[in-house]
Amino acid sequence: VFNFADKHRGAYSSSLHSAVCPFYCDVNGYQDELLWGAAWLHKASRKRVYREYIVKNEVVLRAGDTINEFGWDNKHAGINVLISKEVLMGKADYFESFKQNADGFICSLLPGISHPQVQYSPAYSNYLSHANKVVPCGESSASPALLKHLAKHQVDYILGDNPLGMSYMVGYGARFPRRIHHRGSSLPS
Repeated sequence: VFNFADKHRGAYSSSLHSAVCPFYCDVNGYQDELLWGAAWLHKASRKRVYREYIVKNEVVLRAGDTINEFGWDNKHAGINVLISKEVLMGKADYFESFKQNADGFICSLLPGISHPQVQYSPAYSNYLSHANKVVPCGESSASPALLKHLAKHQVDYILGDNPLGMSYMVGYGARFPRRIHHRGSSLPS
């Protein structure tokens, strides 16, 4: 599938426009999905071909597009965090730019730092813990423990520790969303 996507580059919504737009148009392009796929395939297989693909295509696929969000249409923050593990573990200094972008993303998560706020994730915290590192954010720094605390707070919020007192996870707790705009939620179990 990865080879097919790389060979036939382009946004899926270009050919499926009437079926997916306006709700699921690919606004940010396909480039991040190719890097995201290569990063995960490298992590899963440890094959050099995927690492080389990332290095070869870093500029062409706009790996430097660091946007402080992570979602279905923009995976740049996730790419930077996933690839930065190679730098933190001392395996690939040539991915240093990904680590710098990941550090910038993590700094944007910290309360009191003047960056846009984004969704929290514990993954980078795990990488930092294993490498015995912290993220420098100007005069402050983010320790793995702080990042785990922030991630736990976000999960607690999603599961019901919020002003509505309801879980945002379908099927969890006594009160949760019943009419969800998601294909997976409308299928029989």
